[in-house]
Amino acid sequence: MSEKKFTEEEKNKILQELDEERVLLQKQQELEKKRTHNKKIYKIGSKKCYKFLLMEREYYLDIEECKKISSKARLIALYYKTFDEVKSKTYLIKTQVYSDKFFISDDPIRVYFKEYTLENDK
Repeated sequence: MSEKKFTEEEKNKILQELDEERVLLQKQQELEKKRTHNKKIYKIGSKKCYKFLLMEREYYLDIEECKKISSKARLIALYYKTFDEVKSKTYLIKTQVYSDKFFISDDPIRVYFKEYTLENDK
């Protein structure tokens, strides 16, 4: 079995690519932590949720669903309270690698994302 010999230039290129991947992954993890670290947790029914700020009404995001959000847009149910019950509405939600905010579109057909953050714990 013959081993492939790499030149010094090829080795440096491979190491540089690996380092870039590591830095990108580290940045993504830091932003994910920043999105949800020190955020106020609400109990709605049997679910633990975060609350979004500055939306047209008080919407809550299930913590378990929050872990599934990525840079690929997904349909996620957000919860809101009425006088006597908790209802849900489906939104298109994603994140971006450059931002610690969530990007939400209320119309999955005519997609227009707006930035929102979660309420901080005091």
